[in-house]
Amino acid sequence: MRPNKIIITILLLIMISLIPVRTEASELGFSVQAILPDNQIDPLHTYFDLMMKPNQKQAIQVAITNDKEEDIQVQVYVNTAMTNKNGIIQYSETAPKLDSSLKTPFKSIAKTENIVTVPSKSTKNISVDIQMPQEKYDGIILGGLYFMEKKADKATGSKDNIQITNRYSYTIGVVLRESDTEVLPDLNLQKNKKKDSL
Repeated sequence: MRPNKIIITILLLIMISLIPVRTEASELGFSVQAILPDNQIDPLHTYFDLMMKPNQKQAIQVAITNDKEEDIQVQVYVNTAMTNKNGIIQYSETAPKLDSSLKTPFKSIAKTENIVTVPSKSTKNISVDIQMPQEKYDGIILGGLYFMEKKADKATGSKDNIQITNRYSYTIGVVLRESDTEVLPDLNLQKNKKKDSL
């Protein structure tokens, strides 16, 4: 290839890369934000990480912002944290199968309204009431506040009458502790499954 053709090719590539590409932002419809209280351990965290006391009652708040032109309804779930098969913590299970060794599931000590109506182009604060157990403990109670639009945002049908819906959700983690005492892992193997070799 001649030097002139190389220069022209490079210039064309530069010009193509400078052409603006129009992109449209994905509208999630709503957003949530934790309103951190005074007993938040680290104010830089975007989730609740609270130092509590035995039998303490506290209402924590979350701001739900509706960016749409119409009112929306948001379902609110108070979920106990669990680990999935990959060992990753998840907060979206509304009815998880809990281990019998778990003394205080987050769901048993936290309550809130199940459905919240947020007016168009506005923000509404909701409260989550927490009642700590009477007995002092070391370690943490871990849970999550899970928010999902009640109504599907989009629906597309096919000739088989199968509908695909887009539903947006958010989770805000909640960590409750009463001390900085480190708790060492105590793992008990309850079941051992033998896999057949291939």
